[in-house]
Amino acid sequence: LIKGWDWSQDTQDAWEARIRGSYGARTASMRQELDAIPAEAEGAALSRVQIEACMADIDVFRRWTCKDDFRDAPEHVRKADALDWCEAHLKPLLARMDAGKRHVMGEDFARSGDATDIVIFEIGADLVRRKVLLVELRNVPFDQQRDVLFYVCDRVPRFSKGAMDKGGNGAYLAEKAVQRYGEKIVEVSFSRDWYQTEMPAYIEAFSDGTVILQRHDDVMQDHQALQYVDGVIRVPKDFRFK
Repeated sequence: LIKGWDWSQDTQDAWEARIRGSYGARTASMRQELDAIPAEAEGAALSRVQIEACMADIDVFRRWTCKDDFRDAPEHVRKADALDWCEAHLKPLLARMDAGKRHVMGEDFARSGDATDIVIFEIGADLVRRKVLLVELRNVPFDQQRDVLFYVCDRVPRFSKGAMDKGGNGAYLAEKAVQRYGEKIVEVSFSRDWYQTEMPAYIEAFSDGTVILQRHDDVMQDHQALQYVDGVIRVPKDFRFK
């Protein structure tokens, strides 16, 4: 009607076939998004529409990438460079956080290849979790990842809780955080039981609109990676985060 086309069943069928064909092998996603059929423990846990509905145009993303030779620089140089980067890029975002609201932190560790992410959410009076900072660290030495994490958490208003990856090399940073912040830090092992317990509530937040993320393609793709694997919502083992 809007385009002024004359309707016919053949035209409608061809249009529908083109839309469905664009999903390729992603039949579970197609059934969810086009037919409103629950995933029934298969396929994507979140549709693109669900994710976009919980995104906002907010400036919260900061990335620090180090060259390979930075690892071998003297300790005082690495420490000073980390502080300079934090002062230039993170201090303004930390300063604008609402001092009256509780804040929580999540961290996923990587040393090479993938990136370490440090995420800060504020918890509003309406119980909506709004992302207020995302720090991405690529090829950053262990000690400087610790420096950045402490810089952030020391300055976050009403820092209430943090969850950190303690798998593999992540155990070092998680242990240092526990030593500094005590019971505020939860050390996380990404097991089937953890995903089974924690992920349903996170997915439900997208239906309820109680989580707000920044609008960014990497964040979109990372969330689209959440799949039902043997009936449990998790990240597939072969997925590489953006």
